[in-house]
Amino acid sequence: MRNLCNHRTGISGGEISCQCYVDIPKVARETILNIGYTRAKYGFDGDTCAVLTAIDEQSPDIAMGVDKALEAKSGEMSEEEIEAIGAGDQGMMFASPPMKHLN
Repeated sequence: MRNLCNHRTGISGGEISCQCYVDIPKVARETILNIGYTRAKYGFDGDTCAVLTAIDEQSPDIAMGVDKALEAKSGEMSEEEIEAIGAGDQGMMFASPPMKHLN
């Protein structure tokens, strides 16, 4: 899942695998407040910002590749060592310049 904040809006999006309900806007707001954005005069306020979500279920093909590392599957590393590595599926990011830069 990816998150971004700009002005008065927070956006959480991506694909996740989960067996329970997660209140994504609540988690986003709590995180924004916990890192110090508690008043609009600071440029952002976790209590009043809009939070948009665009979440889908993770593809089984992707989950198969990232739920358990190849090293863990083959026994090359312990679970603790694997956990220390970090995230598996980093997704794809893209952007384009404003139209005035394309001419």
